[in-house]
Amino acid sequence: MRKIALLFVCLVAATPLKAAWWLQNEFVFGSSKTKLNSTTYFVQISTAWSTEASASFYTNSTFSGWIPSGKLSLNRHFPRTLIGIRPLYYPPTTTTPGHAEGGTLYTLFQIPLETEESSMQLGTSLSSIRHHSQGNFNETIFELQMVQSFFREFQFLLSGTGFYYDQSPKKMGRTSSVVNQMDVAMLQTVRPFTEFPEWTGSVQFARATDPESQNYFFLGYSATRAHNVSNLIHSLLTGMDFRLSETWHLNFSYNAWKRSGFSLNHYYAFTLRYAS
Repeated sequence: MRKIALLFVCLVAATPLKAAWWLQNEFVFGSSKTKLNSTTYFVQISTAWSTEASASFYTNSTFSGWIPSGKLSLNRHFPRTLIGIRPLYYPPTTTTPGHAEGGTLYTLFQIPLETEESSMQLGTSLSSIRHHSQGNFNETIFELQMVQSFFREFQFLLSGTGFYYDQSPKKMGRTSSVVNQMDVAMLQTVRPFTEFPEWTGSVQFARATDPESQNYFFLGYSATRAHNVSNLIHSLLTGMDFRLSETWHLNFSYNAWKRSGFSLNHYYAFTLRYAS
């Protein structure tokens, strides 16, 4: 779930999770007949290695059927560093106007600070996607992230992403593909992002109710420029993550998504996670 879980992401970055494994399911619905269902399974193999597998299906008014995809991550944990690789695949189907495959290489570094109650993480990722739809072309994505934590209660994220295509979607007259760009970039949305971004910048703030509860509120915003889209795309994402018990977490998110000059779209997401 690339959309957020800032506190959770930062915990994974520096040290392995206390949970031996967790399983979560996310359901998204909203404007333009959008629906998405995603299931993710994470396993802490050892103190040095972890892996994660996910499968998702989405649909909207652009496609006549469901678009399936799968991802498999392998992470290597070091004392202050995480390095991982994540292949992804969008298989061809009878109702899919194309398919794609690719992967992401990512790193996350913890920067030592003078106080133990504050921390900083720097993240980088490099992704490549091969698109197959009315002609083949390649997409390369590079992302930088910075997360600053204060007093174990406040977190602030800045992220910037650039996208390169070996053939211009604008020249090909393409406005979208089957690939959900949320798989490779932080776009502060729960809506499947199938447009071809040129660049995106995002910011997010998270506030824990207290250092021990693991309940938190988050608010994020992104601005994206996409090929064949004349105006900027704005996305506002907010929600709460609740710790229901020692093993269950519930996340609710609301996403306001708008292209400048067009009507406002609304999307909602519910995520339920069980950790053992």
